[in-house]
Amino acid sequence: MTSEEREREAAALARMDERTAAYRAAEESLEQAREALREEIVRNLSERNAAPGKIAAHSPYDRNHIRRIGVQAGVSSPARQDRAQQQDVQLIRNRSCRLLMP
Repeated sequence: MTSEEREREAAALARMDERTAAYRAAEESLEQAREALREEIVRNLSERNAAPGKIAAHSPYDRNHIRRIGVQAGVSSPARQDRAQQQDVQLIRNRSCRLLMP
């Protein structure tokens, strides 16, 4: 390899290193932005400020992903809580009826 070829190679690799550093910085910035957005979504869900569909309209995520974020954070919607409570009540009623049947 001639000295000119080595210089071209060194310059090319230096440019690659610069672009790679910029790429990694952008990845880190994106990850920080995602985490901040996730925290805001969880806060809004837990404070019941808006429904998942409305939150989705103001974020890059669809309402299903908003719900998944809430579930992962231990937050569920009031409608889901009501349904779960109704299912629990129905289950108790069914068991009670079975006990009373001859």
